[in-house]
Amino acid sequence: MKTLLEITKSGMDVAQRGLETTSNNIANVNTEGYSRQRLVTKPLFARNGLFFDGLGVRVTDVEQLRDFRINNAIYRKNQELSYLNIKSNNYSQLEASFITNSGNDLDTRVSAFLSTFGDLAANPASLDIRNKVINDAEQMIDTFNNLHNSISDQRKTIAEDVESLVGIINEKLNDIASLNEQIKQFHVNKRSTNGLIDKQTLKVNELSKLLNLDVHRTEEGQVDLSIKGISILSGTKVHELYLSNDSSSDLINVRLTQGGQGVDLDEGELGAYIELFNNELPELESDLNDFTDAIMNQVNNLHTSGVGRIDSTSRSFFELESTNPNKLIINEEILNDVRNIAAEDPNEVNASGNGLIAQQIADLKDIEFLNGYKPIEFAIQFISEPGTKLHAINNNVELRRSELDLLKSQDQQVSGVNMDEELSKMIQYQQAYQGAAKIMQSAQLMYQSLMSILD
Repeated sequence: MKTLLEITKSGMDVAQRGLETTSNNIANVNTEGYSRQRLVTKPLFARNGLFFDGLGVRVTDVEQLRDFRINNAIYRKNQELSYLNIKSNNYSQLEASFITNSGNDLDTRVSAFLSTFGDLAANPASLDIRNKVINDAEQMIDTFNNLHNSISDQRKTIAEDVESLVGIINEKLNDIASLNEQIKQFHVNKRSTNGLIDKQTLKVNELSKLLNLDVHRTEEGQVDLSIKGISILSGTKVHELYLSNDSSSDLINVRLTQGGQGVDLDEGELGAYIELFNNELPELESDLNDFTDAIMNQVNNLHTSGVGRIDSTSRSFFELESTNPNKLIINEEILNDVRNIAAEDPNEVNASGNGLIAQQIADLKDIEFLNGYKPIEFAIQFISEPGTKLHAINNNVELRRSELDLLKSQDQQVSGVNMDEELSKMIQYQQAYQGAAKIMQSAQLMYQSLMSILD
């Protein structure tokens, strides 16, 4: 009788715990980061001489169904995809500012400026054409300046985003450290850490989108985080990040507050921002500066060899602004009097009105003086650069997104809550509880009957 009661009691306990666990799974079916749970049971025995009597089962634990290897793979894909998304967003913005719907982009402006010198060559005395040369030159300069401003503004925005992002990263590191501490205490007190590990895993997942991480999980359930072997979180000890200012270079440097050690960030949102700020945008700026210098030097070399309509003074057409060495301006003497535009070659016998210098400037459009490119070709290649990179990045984004979706699907199969399965288990536990209760009731009736016979 005692054995029967023990078996029945254990069956009711297991069924009740099973109902609680299943109900918890169902309640959290849409909770982000939640991993489904199941009972871990152990058979109970009592020694009876040389034999053992079965006394049912007892619940030893409620375990999470989670594959941390899949989680780590998801973290790596998060880093790659977030890195590409930041690159994609920034190059999309650059493409929109480099190529406009108006069609008056850098290639068009350079072409118009050089072509107008061709018109001037045919009619060097025309003041209207000379004024058009100035107008086209100013529009070309405006286009150069707009491109410089687009790159500069992009870098300023990135610098602000990086500063904000470092603060967010440090906040998340401290959140994970706090969860590590709670997990340790729960583990010592033999309390379930499942809910805390769900929160911890969700925080690590969020952090993995921001920078490249290596994740190591301890037996207690804590996580240690590092960047290429450099620890940023060990148990509850956080090594926060900060931005160091290097007066000798306009670069973003990220270091650890403890010891000032630099960290190599090349994945995640922060890695993408740093590469854009330190390398890729400066390279675009350098190409634009080279183009500006080449146009200025080629035009000035020819222009200084010619003469205007007033005197034989040698003048440059372009100059650099004193406060901004990358900004073109038109020679003030030419702006004051367009007759100072040098269109004529003084070395020709019929120097007056020959327009040879103007024609040579116009012919620059057919000369490969920019790394093997003609000026219009170089302009097209330059303004197309963001779009070319964007196309390649977006192809990689689609590939990484499909890989991440596959990993998430695998994770869902392990950790996700299946409503049909949980409802089926709930019915099973309900029936098991009801069955055990009936046996308990029958045992009580049997006991009462035996007692009444003995009375």
